[in-house]
Amino acid sequence: MSTYQAQVEEFETLNPNIQVQLVSIEEVLDLRSPNDLWPDDAGQRLMSAADASVIPVEPKFLRPEFVQDLSPFIDREPTFGADDYYPGVLESLQWGGGTWGLPMTADVHLIIYDKDIFDQAGMPYPKPGWTWNEFLATAQALTEQDGATTTRWGFVERLPDPAPFIQGRTGESWVDIDTTPISPMLDRPEMIDAVNWYVDLALVHKVMPQSRTDENEKWSLDSETAQMIQAGKAAMWGEGFGSWSWWSPQGRLGVVPFPSGNGNAATSPVFAPVSYAMSQGTAYPQAVWQWLLFLSNQSLETGSLPPRRSVAEASGFWDTLDEEVSGTLQFAFDHAFSPSRADLGEAFSTALEDIFENNKPVEQALAEAQVQALTYLEDNQAAIRSLPSISVAPPVAELNDEDAVHITFMLTTGYANLAAFRRLAESFQAIHPGIVVEVMIPDLTEGMPDFVELAQRSDCFQTFPSSLDMPENQAAILNLSPFIEIEQDLDLGDFYPQLLEQFTDQGMLWGLPATGMPYVIAYNKEIFDAAGISYPAPDWTTDDFLAIALNLTEVSGQEKRYGFVPDVVENTDLLLFIELRGGQLINNDVEPLIFTFDEPDTVTALQWYVDLTGKHSVKPVFLTGSASPEDSSGVWTKRKAMIENGQAAMWSHFVSTGGSANGTETGIAPLPLGVDGQRRVLVIAEGYFISAQSISPQACWDWMSYLTGQTAIAIEGMPARRSIAESAAYREQVGAGTAEAYLTSMSPDAKLSAAHHYFFDEGDWRNQGMQWFYEAYQQNIMTEKEDVASVLSDLQQKADEYRACVIENDVYSERDAWIKCILEL
Repeated sequence: MSTYQAQVEEFETLNPNIQVQLVSIEEVLDLRSPNDLWPDDAGQRLMSAADASVIPVEPKFLRPEFVQDLSPFIDREPTFGADDYYPGVLESLQWGGGTWGLPMTADVHLIIYDKDIFDQAGMPYPKPGWTWNEFLATAQALTEQDGATTTRWGFVERLPDPAPFIQGRTGESWVDIDTTPISPMLDRPEMIDAVNWYVDLALVHKVMPQSRTDENEKWSLDSETAQMIQAGKAAMWGEGFGSWSWWSPQGRLGVVPFPSGNGNAATSPVFAPVSYAMSQGTAYPQAVWQWLLFLSNQSLETGSLPPRRSVAEASGFWDTLDEEVSGTLQFAFDHAFSPSRADLGEAFSTALEDIFENNKPVEQALAEAQVQALTYLEDNQAAIRSLPSISVAPPVAELNDEDAVHITFMLTTGYANLAAFRRLAESFQAIHPGIVVEVMIPDLTEGMPDFVELAQRSDCFQTFPSSLDMPENQAAILNLSPFIEIEQDLDLGDFYPQLLEQFTDQGMLWGLPATGMPYVIAYNKEIFDAAGISYPAPDWTTDDFLAIALNLTEVSGQEKRYGFVPDVVENTDLLLFIELRGGQLINNDVEPLIFTFDEPDTVTALQWYVDLTGKHSVKPVFLTGSASPEDSSGVWTKRKAMIENGQAAMWSHFVSTGGSANGTETGIAPLPLGVDGQRRVLVIAEGYFISAQSISPQACWDWMSYLTGQTAIAIEGMPARRSIAESAAYREQVGAGTAEAYLTSMSPDAKLSAAHHYFFDEGDWRNQGMQWFYEAYQQNIMTEKEDVASVLSDLQQKADEYRACVIENDVYSERDAWIKCILEL
């Protein structure tokens, strides 16, 4: 209890919206001592008593009817790190297409040997990589007899189940785990040969005492086999590494992996003896998953082998081992297999008993065991189907007083929506009479509060999901995934995935999307009509875009009409069109990311964009990302006038930063398709977040969920939910043409633009590379001082040196330090 209580306190500090209550396994199973056997229904009892439990990795406990398959959680958890587990450990919890727990510890079946016995016989110690023939020869050489009595055995089988030893010979499992239920394969020729070899150790070669079927007796360190070993009557014996700390002080002992060879290199049984499992009856699956994931990264059992490499190294586990033991374990992991732990009832143990005690032929015994196993599985499935469903009683909660829960909601879109949100708060309270929502707006006398400040000043709030991957921002809010898991009325499938993606980091949802503002191309219909040019089609391309821009660019005296006018701060168009033309400025698949300014496709794509002005003269040049607010104010006015006066045939358009042609009808088109035929969308999202400091997070969740389904808010852009965005009411609100363009932009095949990954805060080291790019574009490329390829080549070298400096000095989050890297270039 004390060990886990310390973990609970740390976990709840990291996850303040989740509370963990500890339940005693001894009380649930009515165990009187640590040596008490667990009842066969332990899995059902434990999984009915708690949302999660520590439980032995045995199929009779880890039944799909009792525990949840964790595969879906693992698949959507980018931080899980399946490769961090030692080979064979996680696999020992996987069968029937599912993953039925997370390993708590790992174990390896090994061969322990008595060095004194080897020395007295003049035998060399076994080494990793020895063969089965060498094992047999060694056991024969070390077996001693006095007449008909064996005074020392070459090998004693102390494993509670000899199946892993036998399976190491076959190279295959004795069951097909990919069927439901699993299919026994006890009568296969490979299995018959392996069992014959095993029983011959006792019956033919007489180097091993006949196997005993009392598995529980074998586990005990007071058992007959243990006493035999302590009396010096066994030269070698099979044992799990988990018992090495007990055995090693008993004498001059060595340890070596199982033999290899026989056409099979993977002969070391590696497995998880105990796991963390999630109940089928939990009402909080995502919260339980967070707890289990946390526990999987802890080292709780002193002296035990942690199942994760990272935990083993961080805990100093390997430092506690000598070279022989360390080398043995490393070899075992390199030659690991996960032994079958299938529940076949007494079929296999009965077969061994018949072979050893009744002299039944191996082939006949295994054929009968195959039939017995099939019957057992069929009967077992029928018994399981009759079990009542698992249901976990809700945790005991402290009763609140009769007063309503009060929450504060910070609205960052200002006074325009304040009245509408307050009316919605009243409507919400009528549905939830126990919750009172106070809608507020920030005091802007000191500027708009940042993400962390918003979380500090409210229970929940509305803002953009920018820099959501920053640790300080995530620490200020709650992960919403646990709320999603238990929410019955909110379907995430109704939200546009391109918006959900922006609120998701490391597989967890941190905010609930409210609205999205797609970046689109607006156009002056009158200009198109006068020129007899068709409006942009939903599937138009960048070549179509250029052709239209060329046709609609016109010079008349001192006045010029541009085919296309970019945004005031032109970096958005710059990044988008580079991507649409096949370029890439950043490679996010490498950590830390790599700037890819001089990639040939990027050079070609940027040249295409530059030619819009230099070669084709279809667009003016505005500011880039290095512009200050003072610089942009005059350009804003100029651009607005161009659009209103008919000097722009097309212009890029965010709803809040667009403009309309004065007195004419404006059309809206989605972005052109990329050269690869892929539709891309750049969409600014706004959403709702719950402060980590909120004392009423569930009330905030209920309020936020309610808001996403409302149409009474005057939004810019489109609702985050498909059902609302595709409604007749929304089409009527924004116009059929605009609604169609937005819906096309957010169609299922639309990929979120990489430009989303190019915008960084000034306090982010990666921002500097992009700022250099913007400056190089405006100062050197657009002014045609240098050609595109040479500028990007120089820029690439500078960015590479900068990145190398940041990596070398490990100053990703230390602004002063990476600024020093800049100064040293």
